[in-house]
Formats: sequence, structure tokens, C-alpha cells
Amino acid sequence: MKEHKNIIKINPTCEYPCQWDDLIDSRKKVIATIYTLEEGKKDNLKPGVTKGKDGIYDIVVYAKEINNEVVRNALKDLEKITGKQYIFAGSSSPEDKIITYAKKLMRP
Repeated sequence: MKEHKNIIKINPTCEYPCQWDDLIDSRKKVIATIYTLEEGKKDNLKPGVTKGKDGIYDIVVYAKEINNEVVRNALKDLEKITGKQYIFAGSSSPEDKIITYAKKLMRP
């Protein structure tokens, strides 16, 4: 029997690229805050995913700036901890369009 995962649609609150962002669900509740390594250090946060005392996950990534691809990868790490599936609903960036095009080119 296949395990059913909760699927949560995640939206950004900032315009990318940026140094940190609150990731919210469809009810505008903050699920996680994502930081660059440099920004996370300001709050004494370590790289990776940790759950804060407020119940919000802190995600510190090795990136110079936050963008759609960084968020998608970070949400995959968060899925491993929470057992929930997250779908990032941010608007398409130029990088997203390049990635989509590259995937089309790689198909047989």
C-alpha cells in the first residue's frame, strides 16, 4: 500500500533573487524561512533544516542568493524531515525557462 503524503502549495513572500524569504502556504501561514549561508550566520543558524522554537523551519542553504531553484531544492530537504510534499508556486524566472528548455532538449 502506497503511503499518501500531504501536499502543501508553497508561495514566496519576496521577489527573487534575495538573501532570505518566508515561505507561506495557501492560508498565508509561514511554513519555513529560507536563508543564504551568510544571512543565516547573522542569526547563528547552521546550514541545513532545523525547526525553530516557534514551529517554523529554518532552512540555511549554500547559495549566494535565493532563487526559485534554490527554494525547490530546499523544499525537497524539508520533505525528508516532515514527510509532507511541497510544491513551490512561485512565478517562473528566466532560470526556470532555461531549465525547462534544457529538459526538453535532453528528452529522447
